[in-house]
Amino acid sequence: MAKISKEKKKARLPAEYSEGMLHFKTGPGWKACYDSERELYTAESLWMGYYDLYEINEEIFNKLKPKGKDR
Repeated sequence: MAKISKEKKKARLPAEYSEGMLHFKTGPGWKACYDSERELYTAESLWMGYYDLYEINEEIFNKLKPKGKDR
C-alpha cells in the first residue's frame, strides 16, 4: 500500500504583487511594501525565525530587485 502524504504545499506569492492599496516586493529572506494610502515604505528581513522591521524611502524601494518574477 502506497503512503499518501497529507502535507499541503505552501502557495508561493509572486515576486511582485499588489493587494488593494499595498504593493509588495519579495525576495529570499526579505519583503518590502509600499502603502499608497499612507505614503509609507516598509521592509522586513527574516532569518531563522528572527525578523527585523525597517522604514525605508522610495529610492531604496525602487532599487530592490526581486529574484524570479514568476516564482
